Amino acid sequence: MPQQVRLTLWIVAAIFVFGGLLFWVIYPRIIHHISKENYKRQDYDVIARLVRDNDYYLINSFAFETGSSPLVIDHLIGGDKYLYVVIDYYLPGTLEVDPRLKYAYIHTKGNEKLEIVNPFEMVRAASERLSTLSGIPSDYFVGIALYNDDAVILGNAHPSADLYLCPSRKIGKIVRSYENRAVEPF
Repeated sequence: MPQQVRLTLWIVAAIFVFGGLLFWVIYPRIIHHISKENYKRQDYDVIARLVRDNDYYLINSFAFETGSSPLVIDHLIGGDKYLYVVIDYYLPGTLEVDPRLKYAYIHTKGNEKLEIVNPFEMVRAASERLSTLSGIPSDYFVGIALYNDDAVILGNAHPSADLYLCPSRKIGKIVRSYENRAVEPF
């Protein structure tokens, strides 16, 4: 094989290796950035598919005011047997959560610790307020705090029978498990 052909093959192989390494390093950052900017849309797409495939009802950005403060529910899903109160969260790192505490903590990759209102508390309060306003017993409400798929949770993600902290890819499984229960439709 001539020297020029060997050199050309070596250069092409080096370009492919360099391109592959560059892609391997940059790709996770690009995906993280896209996910951070579009998490509400991604969650909406997952929920819209679930609602469309199972013939449920969906209300997005359901806002109401009860006394002191307004409350916004990102998605209210009306299934055959239950109502699902869904609030979206984007977690840029690890969430340390204890259902008994008022606050939860996000640990970012830069060793920063951010304090947020406990997602369980937000979903529980939204379910209770909606139950009070509508007159529907709270037994028919299931609270779901939906987070991005790449986040990590430290703590109990299912503290009670009607509260969940789940990645967006698993909401369908939770809804199907509730809708398959032997309960009369309301």
